[in-house]
Amino acid sequence: MLRNKLARNSSGTVRNYIDGIEYKPDGTTIDIIHTEEGIARRSGNNYIYEYNLSDHLGNVHYSFNQNGTKYAVR
Repeated sequence: MLRNKLARNSSGTVRNYIDGIEYKPDGTTIDIIHTEEGIARRSGNNYIYEYNLSDHLGNVHYSFNQNGTKYAVR
């Protein structure tokens, strides 16, 4: 199985990305899970699901969470 791994250093904080999963700087705690529909963002011990409506080129025009709260309109 091919795995893509990336570490990004921003302002002295290292974020690890492995196959669409983004880890907190401690390297062991999952922070965000990226999916085709959007992301699942960690909030305490739960995840908040944010969905994206995209055009045929993959550009996100509208994002909202499972409660219907709007995040972005482009």
